[in-house]
This record gives sequence, C-alpha cells and structure tokens, in this order.
Amino acid sequence: MTYELSIEGEAGTINLNENGTGNSAIKKVDFQIAQDNLETNEKATSLFNTLVIEGEITDKTQSQTKELLEWSLKTDKTNVYKTVSLVVRKDADVIRDYYLKDMFCTSYQEFFDEDTSKSNSNGKFVLKMRQRKGSIDTIVVDC
Repeated sequence: MTYELSIEGEAGTINLNENGTGNSAIKKVDFQIAQDNLETNEKATSLFNTLVIEGEITDKTQSQTKELLEWSLKTDKTNVYKTVSLVVRKDADVIRDYYLKDMFCTSYQEFFDEDTSKSNSNGKFVLKMRQRKGSIDTIVVDC
C-alpha cells in the first residue's frame, strides 16, 4: 500500500507522499467513525471522526514530520483546523480517497530506538487527528 497525505491550512500545506522509491513513509492508516456514547442502544446523531497516521521519519521526510510536530503545538484557530486529503493506493488502484474538513491534531508522537537504526528509518511517528464537532457531514470518501 502507498499513501498520499496532504494537510492544508491558512499557514500552508504539509505533504507526506511517496518518497520516490516506491515506498511510502506512511505505514499504517486507521480511519474511524464513532459515537460519543458507546454505551447507547441506538444510533446517535453525535458522531466523531478520528484519523491515525503511523509512519517513518526518514531523511526525505524529516522536514515534513517536523511540520507535523509544529502543527501539534498550535492553539490558535487559524493554525489549528486544517483540511486533510488522504489517498490510499494498492499498486496503481485507488482504494480510498478521503477529504476531511476541520481536522485538528489531538496527539503527535515520535519514537527513536535501536530498531530504527537498523533500517532506512531515523525514527517513527504517530499523528492522531480528530474532526471538529459539527463537521462530520462534510466528509467525502471516493472509491
């Protein structure tokens, strides 16, 4: 699988795409739609979306992952909420194409250990995003 991630806001765009070798820096994607109250016995109207991206920090993605880290530190509305586009491909086929408005970073982690020194990776990252309340109906999913 390969992934193309674009996070666009007023302050600019962060792109994390193919690194030119046919390998994506993104290694795992978890797209979730859930209810606020999981104990309910009926479908709730209060839904939320969470997107978790896991990947590698490489020489070619070092600046983009630094931008993700800097975004996670923002607290002002003009820099917090961004539009996220994510394309998931298997070979040349598009499996999913997500378009998500009003996403914000809830958590960003970086990991550095001995295992990463044995590969082309300098480290690993996990980016967790959630969609702003009231924006769930703006989600567009193609394919």
